[in-house]
Amino acid sequence: MIRILLLVLAFITVLIAYFWWPIVAFIILTAFMIAIVVVGAIMHYGLVHLNEMEVGVVFYRENEFSEKAGNFAYFLDSGNHFINPLLKRMTATMTKGMIDAKDTTHMIRTKEGIPITITWEVSFRIEYQRILPGIEHKMARALPKFASKMVAGKAIRAIRHNIEQKGIAELHAEGALRHLEAELCQEIYEGCKAYGLVPIPPQDVKIGPIVMPEHVEKAIEAAYERKLTVDGIYAVREAMDSFDDRHLERLDRLERFRLFYDGKLDFYMMEDVSSGEKPRRGMGPGMVPPGGDNARNLTPVTKGNE
Repeated sequence: MIRILLLVLAFITVLIAYFWWPIVAFIILTAFMIAIVVVGAIMHYGLVHLNEMEVGVVFYRENEFSEKAGNFAYFLDSGNHFINPLLKRMTATMTKGMIDAKDTTHMIRTKEGIPITITWEVSFRIEYQRILPGIEHKMARALPKFASKMVAGKAIRAIRHNIEQKGIAELHAEGALRHLEAELCQEIYEGCKAYGLVPIPPQDVKIGPIVMPEHVEKAIEAAYERKLTVDGIYAVREAMDSFDDRHLERLDRLERFRLFYDGKLDFYMMEDVSSGEKPRRGMGPGMVPPGGDNARNLTPVTKGNE
């Protein structure tokens, strides 16, 4: 729009000068207006501004008289730049920020041959300074449009490779997903570092859920329940093996107290005494002790005087 307005203004000025001014003034004004248009066009196409999160990709213009026509020139970092619009042009920009690659991959087979489905996500960054020398021209064409797909391809191959070496039990073990994520970080970086990939921290990779056939899920749940039952039995057995007569005596005493206070005993409980005196009886629920209210200070049955 600005270019059109400049051209219209220049045309009107030239017409006015032609009809009203002498020929010399007309020539001078015409040359001045042409210079303004040319400078404006050069400034418009030659000045490039890139914000702090952008990188520019510059190519040589198509020109049959130049050996470099259409070839990659260089990357432009953030800031203001001037390029010769007659020879070069900025064709695309790349981000310095995070790029996401995610997918749900089907039919990945475990070590036993069981097909599973895995949902995964990777966040990564590209720095053009890290691109392997000699392949900048390839990356200049590929990265602006296909960076996510390029990293995703490496991620899928790495996931398949790791899963095929693991069994179902390993995938459901504690910390299995964290271990897979750490492996995926390293393998993606090794496969993509030539592209300028920055090392990926584990928190930028997410794997899961892992979905498997229904009958396999049920079998794993049943096996887990059996394991819990067996572990519980072994725990009880170990506890019982550690009991001695004193433990059993205390448990018996506690059970007698529980029954008494729960109101499940309808008889007098005899209190043992260490001396040769006649044993006293504890009162059951709902019964009046011998001697009336004066006998209510009797205590529940204990083993000895504890």
